[in-house]
Amino acid sequence: MKIQTKEIKLEDISQTEKKLTVEIDNNYFKNEIEKTYKDIIKNATIKGFRPGKAPRSIIERLYGENIKEEVIHRIEKEFIEEYLEENKIDIVSRIHSDHSFNGENLRYEFKFEVKPLIAPSNYRGIEVKGKETSVTDEEVNSIIDEIIDKYARLLPPDKDVVEENNYVKLVVVSHKDSKMVNKPIYLELNNKKTKKFIIDALIGKKLNEEVELKVSEESEEKMKVKIEEIRKIERPEVNDEFVKNTLQMESVDALKKDIQQKIKERKENAEKESRFENIIKEIIARNPFPIPPSMVERAVENYVHDMEHSSNRKFSKEEHDALVNSSRESITYEIQKYLIMEAIGRLEGIDVDDNDVEAHFKKISDETGENVIKVKAYYEKNNLIPNLKEDLKMSKIKDFLINEAKITIEQ
Repeated sequence: MKIQTKEIKLEDISQTEKKLTVEIDNNYFKNEIEKTYKDIIKNATIKGFRPGKAPRSIIERLYGENIKEEVIHRIEKEFIEEYLEENKIDIVSRIHSDHSFNGENLRYEFKFEVKPLIAPSNYRGIEVKGKETSVTDEEVNSIIDEIIDKYARLLPPDKDVVEENNYVKLVVVSHKDSKMVNKPIYLELNNKKTKKFIIDALIGKKLNEEVELKVSEESEEKMKVKIEEIRKIERPEVNDEFVKNTLQMESVDALKKDIQQKIKERKENAEKESRFENIIKEIIARNPFPIPPSMVERAVENYVHDMEHSSNRKFSKEEHDALVNSSRESITYEIQKYLIMEAIGRLEGIDVDDNDVEAHFKKISDETGENVIKVKAYYEKNNLIPNLKEDLKMSKIKDFLINEAKITIEQ
């Protein structure tokens, strides 16, 4: 260590909080003071003296206390940075520091939090229940209906009377909530999109007619709306020609197989995630460990900040506190999950290399059609590779734990 010390003592306040005490060698401290004086004398411009020629006594009187404080803080900063790096200490909190003098010797006291030392065990062979994934025709047809809706056209109606399956624009004429007045409402009058009690109230009514509608099916409270537009909906027929020309797929059968595969992949990923959550919760229960409070508080505040940013407004104190309280438990669990997975990955020697990263870039390229070189350049330009490596490592650890588990498929 570059800084000369007389004594260094590291103590455990708790499993995650440390106290570091160091006494600086007095000769080293005095030499640093002298070097600083020489630098200042050399560059000082004092009225009545040529540059660099002011007497030491004048410099001491003008800057003595400031020089001492500057040296104290410089040694403090250099020591803690060097000590943490040399001893591979990964702190997770702000460093709280104080200094005093033990006789002539400068003494520092640092307090900080670190990740807990976790030695996980009993994480192999966790018994969990799983479900067989399957895809129904109804699920496939529902996606096809969404595709049809996307390419539907709105046409003028045959007559100015509302009929089933029409698309209507209503304007609120009167409502208990005055803010609702003059607000437009757009409805497609079929049972998949709109409540039957609303369809029944509108069928047979004429363009520009005012109609009373219940605010909800259970309530007797009503509002009045005016039928401002009526449109007929024309949906394309799903046949091989439509699929080829519009969706660039070979046939309706090919479309259905593609949809079925995507639904299956989505369900399998959800099932995998469910199994993993059950596995990791059991591992945490078997391997309890403390969470550094600062990790939780920082993560909670970051979450609240992100929520404010996404809503584009500053929360009130009441909103802030409510969000902090409601999110703390789930955020604490996410930190627990990360720390135990990190410890298992370290114990099992699970890591990510350049081949894993390149394979990920190739996968993105295959899925998006973007050139793999451009994908890589995007990650490098935005400094995303460190986070990517961490995500890939966590994914490897997750797969390891699932593969090691004993999964019973429920029928």
